Amino acid sequence: MIWATLFLLGAADAEQQQQATEQIVVALDRELRDPQSLTDLTICEIDLSENGWTTWISYRARNGFGGYGRQASLVTNEDGEARINSSLSRMSSLRDVYARKLAEARECKAISNEQIEAIRGTAND
Repeated sequence: MIWATLFLLGAADAEQQQQATEQIVVALDRELRDPQSLTDLTICEIDLSENGWTTWISYRARNGFGGYGRQASLVTNEDGEARINSSLSRMSSLRDVYARKLAEARECKAISNEQIEAIRGTAND
């Protein structure tokens, strides 16, 4: 299981959390079919490792059929760029871990649509 391969150093501070949030929005914009449809983004506490960081996210976005779907994904950053690992989110054991993290609301933070737009504005500058 992927959790066994991570050497966790602890939780990220506020500045690291903000940088990770910005990287996650940029990565989602790169991955989604319709980036402007991104909504209900929730980012769980960032876990730092020797090589970068890892977290779980949840979001809604327009799918290939035009409807909105909810997606839970593991996000890793080991080389300075956030990677959305959506294929891992389909594994039931990892989904269970994510569900437990979301249940502990203190560890997850909702990112407003206004914050997403502000991040996009600074990323495009």
